[in-house]
Amino acid sequence: LAAAAAELFRDLGVARDRSVLAGPLSASIECALRQAGDDGSLTLPGSRNTEADIVAWIRSTTAQQLLLGLIDATLPARVETLHTGDSGSLIANVPRSRAESAKPSSLRRLLAQRLRRWQRTVSRDADRFAELDEAARHRLRKHVKRLRYAVEIARGLVGKRHAASISKPLKQAQRVLGDLNDLSNAIQAFGDGAGDHRVWFARGWLIARREALLARSGKPMQRLARATHKNRLR
Repeated sequence: LAAAAAELFRDLGVARDRSVLAGPLSASIECALRQAGDDGSLTLPGSRNTEADIVAWIRSTTAQQLLLGLIDATLPARVETLHTGDSGSLIANVPRSRAESAKPSSLRRLLAQRLRRWQRTVSRDADRFAELDEAARHRLRKHVKRLRYAVEIARGLVGKRHAASISKPLKQAQRVLGDLNDLSNAIQAFGDGAGDHRVWFARGWLIARREALLARSGKPMQRLARATHKNRLR
């Protein structure tokens, strides 16, 4: 299931990026243009309507095979749940043979080992955030997302206290890194800025906004570095 899920996730990510360009960022640039005395009629390149793309991707063979695979993986547990009435057994019984052979203690050790490694990666990069280039910031964003969702999913095994101690810094950092990524995508969409004065204005406005956000990113990144370094699973 992993390969198909990754492909669909990438496609939907593209749609999400285009939606941001077509919505909030375009509106902000148009507002800035009007304040500067222009008519504000400028649409970001690549921000076309993505609804048709999303429908096509969901209907694609890859997406449908993924959904069928998920149904196949969970159906035995769903059938057993209907017979037993135990909704809590849905995940535990998929597949039955693995659930019986895997002890909670061994699963927790495996999770702790994996999460410690991911936390070290996030902590190191967050601590030297000011030195990171755009590509490294993009990698950090992906690592933060991965760690945040993994901690939330495994909350019952890693412990609510540990999960709570790092979930908030991860969420804050993900928001900052996401905003930086949106601005970088918009800047790239304009290319080298060739075109009329509105294009030059928009590109300069986006770069200035990104630099201002970078300047404010130090504190949330330091909080993230401390949280992921201090609150490691034992």
